[in-house]
Amino acid sequence: QWIGQAIGGILGAFVAVAVMMVLLQAYGPDAFGVGKPFVAAQASVVATMVGGIPHVPAFFFGIAAGLILYLVGFPAMMLGLGIYLPFYMSFSTFLGAMVKVILDRIMAFRQKDLSPEVKAQKKAAYEKSGIIIASGLLGGESVIGIILALVVAVSGLGLLA
Repeated sequence: QWIGQAIGGILGAFVAVAVMMVLLQAYGPDAFGVGKPFVAAQASVVATMVGGIPHVPAFFFGIAAGLILYLVGFPAMMLGLGIYLPFYMSFSTFLGAMVKVILDRIMAFRQKDLSPEVKAQKKAAYEKSGIIIASGLLGGESVIGIILALVVAVSGLGLLA
């Protein structure tokens, strides 16, 4: 396992550099940052936190709201992601979640006539299937973004007619 992780880490570094080179070639260095086509959302949030909390009362209000939402059972983490991620990232996350909700309802409908023992056995498998499909949707959106960047880079080099 360690060898596999080491190989994956090394290959991942090369792939990440290659993808960044393609993105830079296709869109230029000014395409990255806040308010640009490629927003590093997590980096922006971390930079803001390192630079100091700009509005302390709002920060504490956010902590209190998150705690209250958590205590009433609302998925506060998903709400938080939806607030600081750009819309196109939030929307693909929303679509993935909706696919999972629909699949969960379909599977619950299919199970309604099963015995409780069989329902318990199949529930974990159904939940994993929904998560895998939703994750695949999100991962596929990222892969399509890279493919589109490759097309832009290759057409910018004049290799496509």
